[in-house]
Amino acid sequence: MWKPAVILGLIAGAALAEDGWTPLAGDAALHALSGNVVIYANGATQSFAPSGDTSYDSGHLQPGRWRIDGDQYCSVWPPSDLWACYGLERSADGTAVRFIAGDGSVTEGRFAGN
Repeated sequence: MWKPAVILGLIAGAALAEDGWTPLAGDAALHALSGNVVIYANGATQSFAPSGDTSYDSGHLQPGRWRIDGDQYCSVWPPSDLWACYGLERSADGTAVRFIAGDGSVTEGRFAGN
């Protein structure tokens, strides 16, 4: 007998496959971001150094820190010391990434050079 949670999981998985996005976690997430630059729709860029340093540049450079915590991308932007975490997905063609907040809102960007 199928349980509702299993059926919903199968439906969600099928929707992701049709949508062309694959969830990333752990080493796959780390590999996707580490050493790369993401360009957002607003023209801002974010770099992800292997050291865990990150910077967001929208005309004003803002340094921060990033890490992968299980199945989430997490970042902190001083002077705040509060880490914010997001789900992470990569496009089927590997040229784009999206960050999914706890409220379901999505921020999407493409990898520089794509």
